[in-house]
Amino acid sequence: MRVSHVAVASAKAAQVSRLLKRHGFSVVSSKPQAVVAFGGDGTILDAERRYPGVPKLAARNSQHCHLCQIRYSGKHAEELVCWSCLQEGIDAMKTGNFEILERDTLEVSFAGRSLHGLNEVQLHNADPRRAVRFSISVGGRTLAEEIIGDGAILATAFGAGGYFHSVSRQSFSEGLGLALNNPVKPAGPWFFERSLPEVFIRGSRGPAWILVDNNPRKLIVPNGGNIRFRRSKLSARFVALR
Repeated sequence: MRVSHVAVASAKAAQVSRLLKRHGFSVVSSKPQAVVAFGGDGTILDAERRYPGVPKLAARNSQHCHLCQIRYSGKHAEELVCWSCLQEGIDAMKTGNFEILERDTLEVSFAGRSLHGLNEVQLHNADPRRAVRFSISVGGRTLAEEIIGDGAILATAFGAGGYFHSVSRQSFSEGLGLALNNPVKPAGPWFFERSLPEVFIRGSRGPAWILVDNNPRKLIVPNGGNIRFRRSKLSARFVALR
């Protein structure tokens, strides 16, 4: 893959753009061949939302690099952890010394509208003073009935160490995970292969929100309804250095 046109997602976009231009890249805001995301986890999520499916070179904006050498394992972008690492990563992208890794994304649908997420999709009570009531079925089979709580989260392995872990106190490295958020009667979490059938949540009392990653958009579930979670046909793609 030959890359010449690159977009930037970063609070330090001007600095990153100058670095890219010194390496001979054209910095663009539309139809990029790759995206450099320099910041934190939120920057990666923002970059994927703005440029879905476009390969991302992701690095953390950290003042404390624990590696100072690139040792990309392919598990996550977190091993590119400082400005020096970013410069080496851009150089590798220029010379073609990289490969593309694909990561699962998720889709949630309600009332004819859909949102996509890289870390997780969730049902969450809109009023923190009131629990929501719902049931969950997977592949046509009931998984849990008459749940009372703050909601439910379906996460990818990419997002397993984030909000999913905060709620469930568990993590995973492959497939998908489903957890209940603060249920009255503890249950789960449940873990599935990548071929997970569709997850249907039937809400019986709201109001609730459908939230995705750090996306400011949300879907509103006023008082019950059918919500579908599933692995998306789209994949997030990351630049992995050889």
